[in-house]
Amino acid sequence: MKKEDIMELIPEISEEAAEEILRLHEQEVSPLSAEIERLTELSESEESIRQEAYEQGMAEAEQKFAQTELTRMLEAELEAANPKSTAALRALLDLEKISMEDGKLCGFSEQLEEIKKECPFLFEDDENKPRFTSGYAAGEGGVDITRLSYKERLKLYREMPELYHQLVK
Repeated sequence: MKKEDIMELIPEISEEAAEEILRLHEQEVSPLSAEIERLTELSESEESIRQEAYEQGMAEAEQKFAQTELTRMLEAELEAANPKSTAALRALLDLEKISMEDGKLCGFSEQLEEIKKECPFLFEDDENKPRFTSGYAAGEGGVDITRLSYKERLKLYREMPELYHQLVK
C-alpha cells in the first residue's frame, strides 16, 4: 500500500494522516509478513526433509531387497553344488566378492571351482554313494512285501497269488 493509494481512496485526507495510516499499517503487516515468510520456509524445509526421508527409505528398501535376492540366489547355488554341509561351504566363500548383476551371481562359480579343487571332501560324491536295494531279484517283481499295507497285500494276493507266495517265503 502506498500513500498515493490512500489519498486516492480518501480525497479529503491530509498527507500527515495518510502517512500515519501507512505507518500503522506497516506496524501490523510487518510482523505478519515476517511470520508468513518464516512459515513458508518451515514448510519448504519440512517438505525437503520428507522428500529426503522418502528417498533414503526407498534406497534402504532397494538395498535390502537386493541383499535378500542375493542371499536367495546364493542359497540356491549352494544347494545345487551338492555339498555335504552348506554352512561349511558358505564359510569358505568370500561373500564380499560375490555380487548380483543382471539377475545372475558374479564371483560365485570361480570360488566354488577353487573350493572343489582344494576341498573335494566337502562335496557329495554320487559315484561312491551306497546303493540300497530291497534284496529281491527282479524276477520276484522287486516288491518289498513288508512295506505294503494290508489292503495292498490283499490285492497282491488276489491278483497275483504266485508272486505273493514267493515274496512271503
